[in-house]
Amino acid sequence: MLEHGHRGHSRKFIDLTGAKIGRWEVQDRAPSIIEKSGNRRTMWNCVCRCGYRMEVRAEYLTTGRSLSCGCYRSDVLRGTRKSKKYGRWKVLGKALDHITPSGRRHKQWTCRCTCGVEKDVLETNLRQGLSQSCGCLRREILAEARRQAKLKRQEMTQCGN
Repeated sequence: MLEHGHRGHSRKFIDLTGAKIGRWEVQDRAPSIIEKSGNRRTMWNCVCRCGYRMEVRAEYLTTGRSLSCGCYRSDVLRGTRKSKKYGRWKVLGKALDHITPSGRRHKQWTCRCTCGVEKDVLETNLRQGLSQSCGCLRREILAEARRQAKLKRQEMTQCGN
């Protein structure tokens, strides 16, 4: 069977069913997608070794561009940089992607705060420093500010007497 690829060129269809590529196991063919440019992309239903299911483009599988759902990256983080930290967050592993109402995917990581709270945090929030903790840091800063304000009020009242 021939399939049309980039710029209308025909190429032989390769059945990837049952193939193991990196950490992916190809289950079956998913509906093709048609890009805005008109190019048709063959998609495959895949299951990662960690259990995450996802549709993956055929060319990503055949070229090695996609080898896992992202858990490989997580394992690398845990294996080579065990203390990967962002503020008070310590990265534990890959979480399911956050999908916006418009369908955009955003990577998330399961993190543990130094106070013990575990939460899935958007990768961009970690990298940009927008999320430093579960909220405990802010509470501590506010408590300290209140304590300082109270001390200043006490000093002011003592000076006034």
